[in-house]
Amino acid sequence: MNNDRYLFRGKRSDVAVGEKWAYGNLMTFEPSSLSSRSGYVIASAAERPRPRVFDYDDVDPATIGQCTGVKFDGALVFEGDICVDEDGGTVEIKWNGDGFAGEYASDGEQIPLMHFIYLKVIGNIHDNPELLEVQNK
Repeated sequence: MNNDRYLFRGKRSDVAVGEKWAYGNLMTFEPSSLSSRSGYVIASAAERPRPRVFDYDDVDPATIGQCTGVKFDGALVFEGDICVDEDGGTVEIKWNGDGFAGEYASDGEQIPLMHFIYLKVIGNIHDNPELLEVQNK
């Protein structure tokens, strides 16, 4: 079974930590719980030297995205990723209520993610929104 589809990511609220993205299980709390300012944390197995089993990172709720469970070129694809398809088209990965889809920046057309033959992740909507700008020729 592929557990990647249950993986989430979110931008850490405390950018002084170093790596600005947290990956793991999404958990919600009252904002005062676990010292969470936003009420949303990503819990992951501790990779940093800490004396506990899990790390909890407070994340900005606007940046939370779920993993699609799909890999292209060895990279997991997340909701909010910006990708280029095999023809050079730019797509944003979105959840449309029925499943994950790639929405073309050029015309807003949505194609179910399972129909893509190839995608290359080139950024995401939070760090690189300019990648979705359509160039007028």
